[in-house]
Amino acid sequence: MVPRGWRAPWSASRPIHRALFFSLVDGLAAYASIGVVERFAVPYAIRLGFSDQQIGLFAGIPYVMASLSNLVSPGIVARTGRRKPLCLAAVFFQVFWLICLLSISGLRPGPRFYAALIVFTMYATFGQIQMGAWGSWMADLLPDGSRSRYFGWRDQVTGFFAMPFAYFCAVLLDAYPAGRFMGFAIVFGMAAGFRAISGLAVWVQYEPPMSEEPTSEQVSFLRYLSGGGNRDALTAGLYFAAIIFATRICAPFFQVYMLRDLGMSYTRLTVLGLVASVTHLVFIRFWGHLGDRFGNAKVLRVVWPGIVAIPALWTISGNFYYLALLQFIAGICWSAFFLASWNYILDAAVPETRGRYISYSLVLRGVAGAVSPFLGGLMLSHLPPLGGYEIRTLFAVSAGLRLFAGMLTLGRLREVKPVSHLGVNQLIYALPGIRPLTGMYRAFARRFGQDNNATP
Repeated sequence: MVPRGWRAPWSASRPIHRALFFSLVDGLAAYASIGVVERFAVPYAIRLGFSDQQIGLFAGIPYVMASLSNLVSPGIVARTGRRKPLCLAAVFFQVFWLICLLSISGLRPGPRFYAALIVFTMYATFGQIQMGAWGSWMADLLPDGSRSRYFGWRDQVTGFFAMPFAYFCAVLLDAYPAGRFMGFAIVFGMAAGFRAISGLAVWVQYEPPMSEEPTSEQVSFLRYLSGGGNRDALTAGLYFAAIIFATRICAPFFQVYMLRDLGMSYTRLTVLGLVASVTHLVFIRFWGHLGDRFGNAKVLRVVWPGIVAIPALWTISGNFYYLALLQFIAGICWSAFFLASWNYILDAAVPETRGRYISYSLVLRGVAGAVSPFLGGLMLSHLPPLGGYEIRTLFAVSAGLRLFAGMLTLGRLREVKPVSHLGVNQLIYALPGIRPLTGMYRAFARRFGQDNNATP
């Protein structure tokens, strides 16, 4: 159950082969569960009758607690000397809070918001608290120079598995009339079941011995912020946090725009999400290969213009097929961003401090991603409409913030591992479809030039 070409590095270790297999099983079930919860959380909030400001809080506050939990997780792992107990506990509590979610719709409209806020906050917190430990665990299982390809392959397999489940959930929700919550109860109940299956896979997975963290390498969060630890990890963390801030200021309102303003069904909304997901999964192995070979910093620079342009293009039209094209572009760009950013942190930190730097980076990203939806919700009531919709103006604001974030920090990212020397322009030329398009352009230019130079 490993991709072609991966058997040789691990042929001497059966426990690692088994661990990677159960990691795949964990990913299959976890992607199905987490993907559905994240995809339908905002539609659920809309069905519950939350205002724009409440949706901003609903999308932001859980990320505050989730991000701050990453400050606690390194200490838990250091005291126990293991990562599996924390990961198992996190899965158990996520299942518990998903079950609690099923009873929210039965509350009166007033308490609904606070109950939903508490439940989703706890769900997000336990989802994040184990990420540093899990990332350190997986990095110890994988050989250097192969992590990008492995995570790209794993994300591809698990993502394609989760998509039919997401589409089924959308059709199920459309089958229930407006005002009924039984569809959401079934969807979140199935998500809890899949998350429990992923916990069983984590339970039987092999955990290699953890390297003890030397006293000199115990970097506090304040030292990390001051740059006294690993400056490359700090620069990357600030860039990723800035992009997440600029993105999430409008991210929850894409679904509000499509469901409320454009009047889309849950099925069409999910189809647009799946367009981005399919594109993400098709390209992620390609980005993983380029990241291992040429460096993740170059990959991040290549896709930055696309990440800036995406929200600006959303202001032009609400046509379903036009939005599907934008989702295709978004899938390409975000697959590169998330894979390259994750692997950049893994490469920038030594094994003894990797868990801490992953956690600290997630704190920055989480706080940024928590504050921005709340600000976006507040801004909506004060923004002038663009093309008839205030949300479109918020999309334009997001594009400007993404541009500013990249200009401020992206140039400071440097490659932190030995890679092949290749300029960003050459890397763009290596992208799928660019070479044939360039050849067609050159052939057209030669023909056009010959026609212009021809004498009558």
